[in-house]
Amino acid sequence: MLPRKVIAGPAQEPLTLEEAKRFLRITSDAEDDVVAALVAAARKRIERGTELALITQTVEVKLDGFWGSCAIELPMPPFQEVVSIQYLDGNGVLQTLLADTYKVSTHRRPGRVWLASGKSWPATKDEREAVTVTFKAGFGDDPADVPPNLIHAMRMLCAHYDRHREAVLAGEAPQLVPEGVEALMAGERIPEAA
Repeated sequence: MLPRKVIAGPAQEPLTLEEAKRFLRITSDAEDDVVAALVAAARKRIERGTELALITQTVEVKLDGFWGSCAIELPMPPFQEVVSIQYLDGNGVLQTLLADTYKVSTHRRPGRVWLASGKSWPATKDEREAVTVTFKAGFGDDPADVPPNLIHAMRMLCAHYDRHREAVLAGEAPQLVPEGVEALMAGERIPEAA
């Protein structure tokens, strides 16, 4: 899959601060900043381990040019929509591709963009990263849209990170991700991320 860059992260985390604190059995507000950091770290680890976007975020990928009749497979499913496809034309001027030039599939993992029937891709400048596809990815805007097994994996990771605040514990075998978290992620992992 194509390398990607998150240009606008989620407006909220799939696991709320209150839910995380309840799972961690924390009753005071003294460590809210720490718990919020654990939640964000857990989401990013789940996303990295599954190659999914858990909650809506804006992502971009850069291509060296258009791919003829081949579909462009977009990373970080589930794919929601194309925001824009921009390219440097032969003169190096940034252009935005008209939406009727391409078709999309939002119900596949990974999402796909391909050339519409009777259309052709424009010529691009002969240089690296001449095409930028900006799109929205994630299960949805609301935490309820995220599969419950991935929310629970986030809870478990928060607990693991809370108990093991050091990178490596002296005298113990390092355990980067608890086995239960791996099992919860396995059901959602796309084949390319396996």
